[in-house]
Amino acid sequence: MSVQRMHIKEAIYNSKNVKQFRQISRDVTGEAFEPPSGSKIYLGTIRSQQSGPFGYSEQVIAAASFTPANKHENDPSKTKEAEYCHYLTFLFVKPRYQGNGYGSQFVDYLEQAMGLITIRPIRIQSAYKAIQFFEKKGYQCEGDVIEMACSGSPTFNRLCHMFKNK
Repeated sequence: MSVQRMHIKEAIYNSKNVKQFRQISRDVTGEAFEPPSGSKIYLGTIRSQQSGPFGYSEQVIAAASFTPANKHENDPSKTKEAEYCHYLTFLFVKPRYQGNGYGSQFVDYLEQAMGLITIRPIRIQSAYKAIQFFEKKGYQCEGDVIEMACSGSPTFNRLCHMFKNK
């Protein structure tokens, strides 16, 4: 069985798209997460075979968001790092579609989108179970895994700060 190519598009930050984002995050983690204000939202879809006027419909199977680097900020010192680097804030692929390359395709697409804004390092706070995935994509752990005492979601109770230089 061949895997369908996922179509990725930037979505306007509005209530309809945030609702879709929250639903994907709930499907993946059991909890609804919202992309940070000011971030860019992307939705990944595949075509589902259904009867209808066009013979298919688009099904959202993944969602991601990132906060872009400030292309006017040229000081990479720690005090300005939040503005200097891109931050991949969330990446969710519905469980049924995981392991088929969709997450990898999404990361590649987002890295290209970030690069069109400005070439800067990319930072993430990865869930523990996703560390190996991001390492395969060239990201490196920075420091030890952090135990989150007050995390409401089991998915995010252990995090690792990761980065990738571009």
